Amino acid sequence: MKKFHGKKRYFNKLRSLVENYQLHVGEDSWYDFWHRHLDFGV
Repeated sequence: MKKFHGKKRYFNKLRSLVENYQLHVGEDSWYDFWHRHLDFGV
């Protein structure tokens, strides 16, 4: 199995991207928080 060099740098960059991500939720957004679970019985 090949070693993964730069693992710490990769995960630090990934963590930084996640922490700084801005989610813009507004009335004109194409999504909302209402959803249905189709796997439950009626």
